[in-house]
Amino acid sequence: MKIKRNAAFRLFAYGKDKSRYQIRFRVTFNAQRLDLKTGCQLIDINAWDEENELVRSGYKGPKGGTALSINNELRNIKDQMDSTFKFFEATDKIPTVSQLQKKYEDRLNGTVPQRPEPEPKKERKPKAPDFFEVYDKFIKESGEKNAWAKATYAKMETMRRDLKAFKKNLKFSDLTESTLAEFVAYFRNVKKLRTPRKKKRDREDYDHDDITGLRTLPSKRNCAFSAGS
Repeated sequence: MKIKRNAAFRLFAYGKDKSRYQIRFRVTFNAQRLDLKTGCQLIDINAWDEENELVRSGYKGPKGGTALSINNELRNIKDQMDSTFKFFEATDKIPTVSQLQKKYEDRLNGTVPQRPEPEPKKERKPKAPDFFEVYDKFIKESGEKNAWAKATYAKMETMRRDLKAFKKNLKFSDLTESTLAEFVAYFRNVKKLRTPRKKKRDREDYDHDDITGLRTLPSKRNCAFSAGS
């Protein structure tokens, strides 16, 4: 991200007779403005080169500063401000005036690293395996290993369609006892299948309304379903 900005050195008169001049550094960015004192002064306004924003050669300030030393200080101030903006650009953040001033002053004091420390990377949680992808892999590998017949493949494909119709986004975490009960209810209430009809002598709870179609589910340990065609 590039932060658009404008920076310039300006003279500000001070004192009772306004005969002395401070060199200040004005920075504008994102509709904000920051004025900074440079600590550099002039007593002769004609010594200031406004176009190039530098002190003219041969000048000597009230505190003994020469044009060379003052100009070097001004260049350092501008360079440090550019580095401060680059700091925020690297973090993809537009600072407030106070944030910019603090980072700039810290940089002048040597307490800010040349580059911002990268933020720690967030650990990505491993993607949960897709139930139907594992189901398809199971059919492929088990079918090849056990030499399944076409009829077995057909039954497994039928079961896959039933599972998909029962719950499109089925997950392994859904394989609970309650989900198994719901799956059985799906066959009874949606597909209108019942347990196979048995002769009355084979069971005491003989139901005359039983409809042939739903076969007995295997044990929970095998975690597999099968339905009649």
